[in-house]
Amino acid sequence: MSCNVVRHNQKGANEQVQMVKAERRNIKNTVTGSSSVAPNDSYDVSAMVTGEVAEDGFNEGDQVTKDQVLYRIEATDAQNSVSSAQNSLRKAQMSYEDAVYNNRAASTDILKAKNSVLSAEQSLADAVRAKGTKDNDVQKALISLEKTKRSYQDNQKNVADLNVASQGRGTVKEVFVSRDDNVSANSKIAEVYNDRYLKLVVPFNSADADNIWNGMGAAVKAAGEGSEIYGTVTDVSSAAVATDSRAIVRYVTIELENPGALSAADSGSAVVGGMSCQATAKFQYMDTFTISAKTGGKIESLNIKEYDMVYPGTVVANLSSDSLMTSLANSELDLESSELSLQDAIQKSSDSAITNDNNVKKAQRDLDEAKAAYEKTVRSQNNSVTSAALELDNAKLSLEKAKKQLDNYTIKAPIAGTVVTKTIKAGDKLENSGSNSNTSQMAIIYDLSSLCFDLEIDETSIRKVKRSDRRSR
Repeated sequence: MSCNVVRHNQKGANEQVQMVKAERRNIKNTVTGSSSVAPNDSYDVSAMVTGEVAEDGFNEGDQVTKDQVLYRIEATDAQNSVSSAQNSLRKAQMSYEDAVYNNRAASTDILKAKNSVLSAEQSLADAVRAKGTKDNDVQKALISLEKTKRSYQDNQKNVADLNVASQGRGTVKEVFVSRDDNVSANSKIAEVYNDRYLKLVVPFNSADADNIWNGMGAAVKAAGEGSEIYGTVTDVSSAAVATDSRAIVRYVTIELENPGALSAADSGSAVVGGMSCQATAKFQYMDTFTISAKTGGKIESLNIKEYDMVYPGTVVANLSSDSLMTSLANSELDLESSELSLQDAIQKSSDSAITNDNNVKKAQRDLDEAKAAYEKTVRSQNNSVTSAALELDNAKLSLEKAKKQLDNYTIKAPIAGTVVTKTIKAGDKLENSGSNSNTSQMAIIYDLSSLCFDLEIDETSIRKVKRSDRRSR
């Protein structure tokens, strides 16, 4: 669309003006004003601790990133507190493990106490039987007690087998399991050797071997060693075999006491009756055995590592098994039920001679005392573990608190931005401001990635201002 614009002058003459094309345009309203520009985000850096500033790694005007280390404050006392808390935690951990281990070991005391109960029950049953009672209820109760007792003792043994023990003396050669592993019955736990005695199986010329017999003395020499070790021939193979060098030999076994420095990694040779062996061979440990689990379970603690010494009865691993513990608990409940049934049957027996018999009464008193001793032993052991667990929790909390306190000695940038003020430098000492636990201002960081300012606008113009989303620009 276009139009002619005509303007009339005062004299009535028409004046032709330029023709323009009509089009849509924006009309802008401008509001002006002035204000101070401020960063969109700022942060005053201060410390939660006191002490001498050991390090500062920035200057005014520097750009810093979030979590960049700004200051390190001398923290000897805090570090000592952490070390002390760590030592306390280790001690508490050891005390807890000892309490758990002793509780397991003290299961022997518990078992003894329980066996005393069983023995007292047996005495009571024997006293009742001695009266020759014909009461069917008493007889049934006695039979039930015997059955549940055997079941309980079997479960006791199974639970006791959760403590895997060495059956001999020696040095641990290899450990086959780790903590938290699940193992089954007969699983290998470790291999152990006794290096006190060695044997050497070496080849002799077949003709020479004809003149060697058990009991002959042998001079053994380890490879690289000059001294000889005395040994004894204990076996001569009956079959002759060919070696790679096409020699016909028979193997002779020689046993000797380890002088103290030889292992299965060493090789040796031997001379018997003036005849030398055809080749060297590795020494072998005479006494080796494998420690295996007698029952299945999860390895809660592993008490050995390679080259540790073990002795007969040394507990090398402690297993846990919910199913075995449940079976033991159930059998114990069955046993207690049988005990109560026998007591009830005796009390209700029509044979007054049973209830009035002095032997029966004494056996009953002994049983009551054995039960009380058993319950006391169980309570004592449970209390020791509970107390140790509480101390361990407190030690963990103390260490966590000490570590958090130590973290306060390293001051990091809370935001990314520009350092506009730095009031504290390395060598300065920080002290409490007095009003609170924070120290005085150390630095100021501005986030200048965006700015803001407050602008006063006349009320007649405020309706011309609208909120704008910067992301849509």
